[in-house]
Amino acid sequence: MSIKKMTEAKLDGWEGPFFPKSLTALHETPLTSCGITTVEFFEACESAEGFTEANENLSTSDGYVWPLQLVFTLASGSALCVLVPDLNDEREEGGYSTDRHLALYFKGSVPSVAADEVLDELVGNYNSLRAAA
Repeated sequence: MSIKKMTEAKLDGWEGPFFPKSLTALHETPLTSCGITTVEFFEACESAEGFTEANENLSTSDGYVWPLQLVFTLASGSALCVLVPDLNDEREEGGYSTDRHLALYFKGSVPSVAADEVLDELVGNYNSLRAAA
């Protein structure tokens, strides 16, 4: 299983993918420890500032079907999208395994500071969910 950053996976209507350090920090959280599922991860994310919508089963240009897309609208009117791959722990290592790395896409001009703020909030929300599990 690979956690490779799929740099050529384009998403219609969006610029990217991008892989800032803050996205790597979110990816490196143990996404499936404590039995947290994709649905529960979504619930942790939907309370983040600027959360606009979530979509399921979105395909990128490489044919991969992402189970979850999270869209956030920034104060500037720009948007960012976090694509979440399949979360699983088939190896039962007590940590996470994913089909690939999380991916970030932009619409409009998104300052890296604004993207980092959203992603840092997602890490915080996730850690709160994990602590409650």
